[in-house]
Amino acid sequence: MAMNLRLENRINASLEILSELTTDMEKIVSELEKAKHDIIPTSLRRKLARIEREYEQRMMPVRTRIDAVSESIRTDTVSYGQSIKNAGWHAVYAGGRITWNTAGLEGYAVAHPEVLEFQKDSGPYVTIRKDQAKS
Repeated sequence: MAMNLRLENRINASLEILSELTTDMEKIVSELEKAKHDIIPTSLRRKLARIEREYEQRMMPVRTRIDAVSESIRTDTVSYGQSIKNAGWHAVYAGGRITWNTAGLEGYAVAHPEVLEFQKDSGPYVTIRKDQAKS
């Protein structure tokens, strides 16, 4: 019990530190963006915006294809029922989980099984992430 409390306190302290660090980082990034904006002349900012639009047009079809291939990987991995690693990527299979509208519903369902129709099963799902070992 005491060890769990110490661990919980340590986790809470770490979460607070993480929150402060994240806020500090966001502030620094914001200041950096403002400093870059302030130093770049308006004419150059316009040119940069035009270049960004041109590259955005080139990236759009690639993003669309990435989304389509990712969805295909998710669908196929759910059908396969197992995680797969390949080409520096990892399609992570996770079985579905059951959620309830309220915490008390489970206890109530023992005496009133008809409430089980309100049960929601999300079904299996897949996340796709970069394999850190390949980076």
